[in-house]
Amino acid sequence: MTINNLFPHYANDINAYVIPYYAPYSAFTEKLNVTYILITANGDIWGSQQGMIKALTQNYGLLVDIDGIYLFMKNYTGPPILKVPINMTLPATSFYLISGSPVRIEDMHGEIVYYWPPNASGPVFWFGPYLILMPGSYKATVYLMITRPCNGTLLTLDVANNYGTQILTTKTVSCSMFPKPNEWIGVPLQFNLTTPALSIEIRGLNPTGISGVYFKCVVLNQITTTK
Repeated sequence: MTINNLFPHYANDINAYVIPYYAPYSAFTEKLNVTYILITANGDIWGSQQGMIKALTQNYGLLVDIDGIYLFMKNYTGPPILKVPINMTLPATSFYLISGSPVRIEDMHGEIVYYWPPNASGPVFWFGPYLILMPGSYKATVYLMITRPCNGTLLTLDVANNYGTQILTTKTVSCSMFPKPNEWIGVPLQFNLTTPALSIEIRGLNPTGISGVYFKCVVLNQITTTK
């Protein structure tokens, strides 16, 4: 079983199944008899979640964990035979933009970033992308840029689980973090997970509009791992 961006590698195997995008757990995934479950941390949220739920509840052990690709094996009880910590870049376009606008910046080779205009305020800039993460310690570095000098609070960043109901860490982003406008600054957020998480979000909230703000990406690094 695998998600869509990995399934083509297994398409010639008649015993390989893709988890349907909106399949209720009991309707398909729970009853499927498979030896291996393969999912990714930043893949399709519904299919990946159903695969992880099956792994956690039906005696699957983590066999391989490589940069957010998880391979589970039925009845496996040992440690992962291969484990490479997560080191991934999540572009702005992998997040859900609520307010503001997507824009292209000339010196970024046409890459799309998200922009919050000055003199505008609101509750949510972006949220998502609903990552599936194994237990461990993580650092999420959010890359932002301001458009003009300012004083005060720009916005709030947080990391949340369970669709925003569990806040793991939060940080107030102030103008003083930016030595000058029009330069990208990485704002780090560290958080710990003691159990597998099925819906991790890194969110930009409550922008004040005292400066325009660009959001480019989040770099996610796994600092330590636990089984």
